[in-house]
Amino acid sequence: MEAAQEAAAAHDARQHAESLAYERARAAAQKEQEEREREQQKIAEAEAEAEARAKALQAEAEQAEVARAEAEKAEAERAEAARAEEQRKAQEQKAAKEAAAKAEAEKRKKTSKSEESVAERAQHSGTTSLNDRFAKSALKFGLNDRIGFVRDLFDGRQEDFNRVVSQLNSLSTLEEAQLFLAEHVAPDYNWEKHEETAERFLAAVEQRFS
Repeated sequence: MEAAQEAAAAHDARQHAESLAYERARAAAQKEQEEREREQQKIAEAEAEAEARAKALQAEAEQAEVARAEAEKAEAERAEAARAEEQRKAQEQKAAKEAAAKAEAEKRKKTSKSEESVAERAQHSGTTSLNDRFAKSALKFGLNDRIGFVRDLFDGRQEDFNRVVSQLNSLSTLEEAQLFLAEHVAPDYNWEKHEETAERFLAAVEQRFS
């Protein structure tokens, strides 16, 4: 009887020990599984963070590339605008020079024609002979007057001054000289801007024919 009881007690103890061992093994396995899951979760989170960081870097790189392209485009547009402005100014300067040259040529042509016209009138005038014309005293100016006349009345052109004076010296009457100056010289050189200087010049012309 005692042996049977002892055997039953041993069997119960063995089952209890096996049950405890099973529970421990199951708990250990469960803990290991949970640790693996936590480790996998950490890895997944790290990978997600790395992917997000890579996407952010890529987005920054793309934005930087767009900004660089826009800056290059803006710089190219500024350079093109500067070149266009330089070309426009160059064309304006060229046009202004051409217009000035054309105006100067027209003025000289007009003056030349007026001189020829006056010379023809003087040549066909029967009131005074050629010898009588040259017998008259030529126009004479002091140095200061000459400088002032050239500067104010002939735009600083000494050759124009000399040509007009030579033409005046070839005329025979004060009326011819006044007509020549009024029609062909004063308007071309805008004597109205220098009335006082023009009056001194006209006085010298009148003196020559007095």
